[in-house]
Amino acid sequence: MIAICIDEEKSKQYKSRCKVWKCQCDCGNITYVSIGNLKSGSTTSCGCYREELKQSHFKNLTSLKFNKLTVIELGEPYIKIRNKKNGWYETRRTWNCLCDCGSIKNNIQERHLKSGYIKSCGCLKIEQSRINGKKSKKYNQYDMSKQYGVGYSSNGREFYFDKEDYEKIKNINWIVKSNDYVEGTDEQRKTISLHRLIMDFPKCHVDHINHNPRDNRKCNLRLVTREQNQANTKLRIDNTSGTKGVYFDTKHDCWVSNIQVNHKQFSKRFINKEDAIEYRKMLEEKYQKEYSYIKSMNMKGDNI
Repeated sequence: MIAICIDEEKSKQYKSRCKVWKCQCDCGNITYVSIGNLKSGSTTSCGCYREELKQSHFKNLTSLKFNKLTVIELGEPYIKIRNKKNGWYETRRTWNCLCDCGSIKNNIQERHLKSGYIKSCGCLKIEQSRINGKKSKKYNQYDMSKQYGVGYSSNGREFYFDKEDYEKIKNINWIVKSNDYVEGTDEQRKTISLHRLIMDFPKCHVDHINHNPRDNRKCNLRLVTREQNQANTKLRIDNTSGTKGVYFDTKHDCWVSNIQVNHKQFSKRFINKEDAIEYRKMLEEKYQKEYSYIKSMNMKGDNI
């Protein structure tokens, strides 16, 4: 390295106000070195000499295995900035590795591989969490003394099912939600509903005929479309007529009966409430059939 001249601006930046020389390295790069480091010989290059020393001690890790990772090839160097103002940085060697699970994890620092800080692509942590989860997993309590099975969730609430479905549901921790629907988590940590698991249609609409989501016996469940499921809904709290789809129109001072079928509205006004209710029942009989609220309440099995 050859000293060229004193750089006054760089010298002012040092707290000790020592002289800083502008130097040219043998590799051609320009660097700035304090006079103390030049005289003592602690700075001998722009940093290229350190990189040469690293390369001289280079050991090829290709095909070597560290825990669950097998080294494939050299990755992109990891650059860590030490001082932004002076442009000091450090480069670290990285490797691309193949995990035992088949996935590839790129640019793993060599020191992390050798120390065992990184042992896999992340699958090892997932496996361990599953093992720990099984050890600490809470299971439901069941009463099989009745004609149907009774389950008790972790919050103390009951839910009901057919005894023949016990093997299907016993290894899942079920919780009765605030809306009375029973849900659990499978081995892939996905939320599943008890009524859909029992009917073996996880993405289909399943209707509780007697409007009790905790009753998941097959006599109370049926596969329906979204529109059929909405047909068998309870009365709204603000309903004043006592019949679904019938309400009083204060603007026109009359009763209105309506129903929606295939995104089409069928509506009619009446002076008497009884006529509006009768018209609504006729529409349900024509379009909703056995999926209407009234028919569903009449056909429901034994209640719990």
